[in-house]
Amino acid sequence: MKLDHPIVSILAYSLSAILMTITNKHVITNLEFRLNFLYLSIQSIGCMVFLHILWIVGIIKCKGFNGNDIRKWIWVTIPFIAMLYTMTRALEYLSIAMMTVFKNVTIVLVAYLDYKILKNYQINGLMLVSFGFIIASSLISGYGDFIGKDNGKDSVWYGYFWMACDCIATAAYTIMMKYTLNKVEFNDYDTIYFNNLLPIPILLILSFVSERPEMERMLIEYQKNDSDYNSSINSLIFGIFISTIFTFSISLTTAWCIRVNGPTTYSMIGALNKVPMIISGMLLFDDTVVNVTSICGIGLGIHILDFKTFSDMFRYTL
Repeated sequence: MKLDHPIVSILAYSLSAILMTITNKHVITNLEFRLNFLYLSIQSIGCMVFLHILWIVGIIKCKGFNGNDIRKWIWVTIPFIAMLYTMTRALEYLSIAMMTVFKNVTIVLVAYLDYKILKNYQINGLMLVSFGFIIASSLISGYGDFIGKDNGKDSVWYGYFWMACDCIATAAYTIMMKYTLNKVEFNDYDTIYFNNLLPIPILLILSFVSERPEMERMLIEYQKNDSDYNSSINSLIFGIFISTIFTFSISLTTAWCIRVNGPTTYSMIGALNKVPMIISGMLLFDDTVVNVTSICGIGLGIHILDFKTFSDMFRYTL
């Protein structure tokens, strides 16, 4: 099977997405790192470091910094930053299972925008039924998650708000990226370069403006030389380092998958990897509400129509 085969890109993206989500959830929830803008900027800086190392040793080639491509790609960068930030905020309040189910609503948005703007394929009746299952699954799962919370129901609403924002931002990013890739001569590494270079100054400015109090608090705690706190800082540094590796992986596989397939096929992968994502979230984290309603909602989202719909969309992208 060729490296550029659509199936290879889909499997690579699916694995990267699972590892990235689990790592971000661990850093944000278990390690309680709340400097979201700083966290994202560190990941982007790390990606640029990895990219330049590969560039210097001659493994890859990039076009590099130029004003013309920046002017075109800045419109991809804005929804990209919004997508990353809203995802980290949603992870603070929602379990991976709920995030995975709600994230699939993005499929419906992307399919509609893809059909209306890029006109990559036709939506058939089976696709509409599958999309209906996705929406129903999200509503039922969300209700089950809500009624299963003995306390902190307000925080659940915050999670739903940030998840809705993330769905909109992800759809906008996916469509804008495919639209822009059709107008620029980028390879996958060029996409990683601009996707991580342009957000860095924006993220650092936003972090300095909105996250200074939390930075100062962490610095004061660190200066107390408390062994337990310093140990948690070391765990945090290691977690951020691992997340940076997976950020590079997800950046590469996202560009690869969208280029080889298409926006809707790319977004539909979330429906296919929901099972391992939900299971891993339940095993690794203890914030998943398990009751009859939530199980029914998640089960409704895992249906055979996903695979038939995916095969139909995949056929249009070949």
